[in-house]
Amino acid sequence: CDVQPDLGGLIVWKHGARVLFAGDLKIRRDERLALRDTSLMVGRVTLSDGGEYSCETERSGGGLEVRRHIVEVISRPEVSISGAEHGVLTVKAGARLRLVCRGEGSPRPAVSWWRGGEMISRSLVARSVLHLGEGTAREAGQLTCKADNGVGGPASDTIYLNVLAPPSVTISSQLDSCSLQVTCQATSSTPGWVRMMYSGQVVLSESLQQSPGVRPMVSRHDVMLDICREESTTEVSCQVENRQGTVRDSIL
Repeated sequence: CDVQPDLGGLIVWKHGARVLFAGDLKIRRDERLALRDTSLMVGRVTLSDGGEYSCETERSGGGLEVRRHIVEVISRPEVSISGAEHGVLTVKAGARLRLVCRGEGSPRPAVSWWRGGEMISRSLVARSVLHLGEGTAREAGQLTCKADNGVGGPASDTIYLNVLAPPSVTISSQLDSCSLQVTCQATSSTPGWVRMMYSGQVVLSESLQQSPGVRPMVSRHDVMLDICREESTTEVSCQVENRQGTVRDSIL
């Protein structure tokens, strides 16, 4: 403070409207505050220490001389996603979702949503709302919200969106003389079963096991068939079922 008080006068330090010191008398009981000659010292600065500081003295004529200082306290960003317990959000297919991500820090951070390495939305107001209107299995996966204000690195929070949907299945084959290798690729968001049929008989039956909240499981199932024993064209099918439905694919 470059103000020199009149004889018998004193300097008053304020933070906003709150008096910190009146001369050498400490008004606010904060051990972090101290005076050093004409300077105010603030230790272990926090975000609440930002704002206007002023030093003033009243002249003998009754006038008030004031010096003002604006302090901006910068901090690394923080970010959080609301609505997901333990980082996992499980919904049924077709559900409409509204996910809110909030960022904190000084300066106020920009907030963005990411799926994988692709940014899908961005907001400059420290709050971003992500709307998912279909709730399909394609929307399942990892969603990350990032907050960045240029102080240190960006902060991030991640959830996994698990969509409970009917399974999907794809069947393919490869022929080598009389041997036909049939491959069934199944995708399921919940535990279920895979069954492969040939000539009306079950040639493979396997369970799909999965821990709750884990991303949709993609599994491959193979059988080798001797087709030279068959006198006519026979269908090979693969059926996948879970709690949400049953799907089937086949080849001749």
